[in-house]
Amino acid sequence: MKLLLRMTITLGLLVSSPALLAADLNGLWKNDEQAIWINIQFDGDSATGTVARDDADPAAVGALILKEVVADAEAWRGQIYAKKLGAFKAAELTLTSSDQLTILVKVGLFSKSVGWTRVTALPAD
Repeated sequence: MKLLLRMTITLGLLVSSPALLAADLNGLWKNDEQAIWINIQFDGDSATGTVARDDADPAAVGALILKEVVADAEAWRGQIYAKKLGAFKAAELTLTSSDQLTILVKVGLFSKSVGWTRVTALPAD
């Protein structure tokens, strides 16, 4: 009985570990409100995100939008480029499902959540 309990606890810790789940952020994501797609990729324990397509600003393709994304006990944290502010700001990334990502940015008293949906490919023009 004790062995079964230990195995269950160990399995639970492994499954819930953000570091092990970090790879779930990998991939192509579409902004839920705008025609913007980003590609998130991990290199070791941290991830970056680059603009894969931006219909309003095609020159932004390839630009770094997420950096230093790492897992902690509750979520992923990193820096996101805030275009209106012209600077990177602290962000919290949360997978609400396997295909839904929320990025929360707090600046002073203000905060904004942006939803993203996982996609398999960029749309055809």
